[in-house]
Amino acid sequence: MRNSDHPTVDTSEFLLAALEQASEAVVIIDSDLRVSHFNAAAESIWGVAREDILGLDAGCLGLTCLAPSSEISIRRADGSRLRASVSASRVEIGVRSSYMVFVRDITTEVERRERIALLNLVADKTTRAVVVTDRNLRIIYTNAAFSGMFAYPAAEAQGRPADQLLTGRFTDRETLLRLRRRICDGRGDGEEVLAYDKNGDEIWISATVRAFRNSRGRIKYVFALLSDISEQKQLRSLQQLILGALADELPLTEIADQLCRRLALIAPAVAAPLLHVAS
Repeated sequence: MRNSDHPTVDTSEFLLAALEQASEAVVIIDSDLRVSHFNAAAESIWGVAREDILGLDAGCLGLTCLAPSSEISIRRADGSRLRASVSASRVEIGVRSSYMVFVRDITTEVERRERIALLNLVADKTTRAVVVTDRNLRIIYTNAAFSGMFAYPAAEAQGRPADQLLTGRFTDRETLLRLRRRICDGRGDGEEVLAYDKNGDEIWISATVRAFRNSRGRIKYVFALLSDISEQKQLRSLQQLILGALADELPLTEIADQLCRRLALIAPAVAAPLLHVAS
């Protein structure tokens, strides 16, 4: 078949037909800033028929800033509002110039961003450390309390495995295995774990861990709430020491000596004057 036998297709008509099928709203604005094309997706976003828009000033659609990229608030015909991303390109055809504007509804994305910003604000106000990891326990998010507790800035902690970053020589591996099993079983019970900060100092923490799953039931994120219980553990240790000494019927002077020496390990500032009195 000769080329002349093929039907001739008008390029402009073909492009307009293609734009009509686009999933994003497409608005073409002429050199006088009037709407010359308004596709079906645009009708859906603004909630108006193209017959009511064609030939009008683009400002009636809220398209007053034809920057390459921007966000606008759209008031629909029914009074509802939505947020949209706008991408505009200037097109020169001969001596005429037009703007091709692509508009996408991002209301859900904006609401998600606002919720995340609010959660970050709330998380940074709590005194307990918050850690969010992926399914492989690599850190995605930490709050301000985490940085204060473990001395790791958020940027330094991000991407590192939480079970390696916060553990050390005397961390009980059986406790870590129990935590992993509870994550897999969907239980959010707490565990007491000996953790380590950036400087290698020991911190006893109470860890409450919960897994969040996707629609297929697979773990997507792991959320952990960590509380510093070092002081409580130290007090318990002192209580056990005293009760054990009393059970062994040790003299009070020896009990006091053991108590002062234990205090010297966990609270030197408190123990120093007591040791001085004892001597």
